[in-house]
Amino acid sequence: MIDVLKNWNINPIPYGRSHGNPKLLNSLVSYYHSLGGGFIHEENMLVTSGGSEAISMALFSVTELGDEIIVFEPFYTNYNSYAATNGVKLIPVLTKGESGFHLPVRDEIEKK
Repeated sequence: MIDVLKNWNINPIPYGRSHGNPKLLNSLVSYYHSLGGGFIHEENMLVTSGGSEAISMALFSVTELGDEIIVFEPFYTNYNSYAATNGVKLIPVLTKGESGFHLPVRDEIEKK
């Protein structure tokens, strides 16, 4: 790594496009089209730097302050911070190891 840095000749090191690298976006569109997702287009995609960023952006884009979201427990602990940041309340629905963490019956979910 030190040798690479000592010999680095590209300055400045640019930021990537916030929407995502065009070659990657094109590859994703081609992949999803091969699976039958012909409705997916580059202008409707956003590449994030990780799953956490994607979860936070998804919450921000589909919720309003004070909304409630059902989540199945156990869940990714960071959901709590994303919910707090976006002003939404998580409503947990318990799943159990004994059942392989399968979803509970519909009535249990609808109660929430």
